[in-house]
Amino acid sequence: MYGQRLAELVMEAAFPPGVINILCGIGSVAGQALADHREVRKISFTGITVVGRQLLATSSKTNLKKGRGEKAKLLHGGDDSGLPSNGHFVPNTAFSDVDPTASIIQEEIFGPVACIAHFRTEEEAIELANGTSYGLASAVFTENVNRAIRVGESLESGQVTANMWGTVNVNTPFGGVKETGFGRNLGRDALDEWTHVKCIKFQVSNL
Repeated sequence: MYGQRLAELVMEAAFPPGVINILCGIGSVAGQALADHREVRKISFTGITVVGRQLLATSSKTNLKKGRGEKAKLLHGGDDSGLPSNGHFVPNTAFSDVDPTASIIQEEIFGPVACIAHFRTEEEAIELANGTSYGLASAVFTENVNRAIRVGESLESGQVTANMWGTVNVNTPFGGVKETGFGRNLGRDALDEWTHVKCIKFQVSNL
């Protein structure tokens, strides 16, 4: 539906034919064809929705089981009873006393699961936050503006917010670092991703 609606908006906006094309298909077929085509210079993607939905229910339950198995203290949630059965839902869940090496704090769960760990110093907090292979987004909560800036500059993530939850704005770049991915969507940086730098030289004395 998203692709079809986008196509309708493109036509309403009177884009020249061929500037934007909407191709619907299964990732293993349509996506693979685009990836294999030599004339396709750039591809931007985020996983595959169909497989993601199929794996969500199983993986979420597995992550919650891991949390209990890794001796983390379950503060809230963790039980899917009472949730709608016509879909894949995960209850809001919070763990405390989580070991920094535990899988539920080291892996990207992409679900309503909060892991609470303790730290004593600012340096230790930064080390804990950076002690993972992923780096999509971080948030700093403090009454000290200088600390927010200092810690924000030290965090290894694609975006950092201070005293607020993560937000997405079309004017600012969005993306992660390390194994979270590379490149940016949104903002001027995203436009630059779809271009390349060209160096042209000429000898003016011969003109």
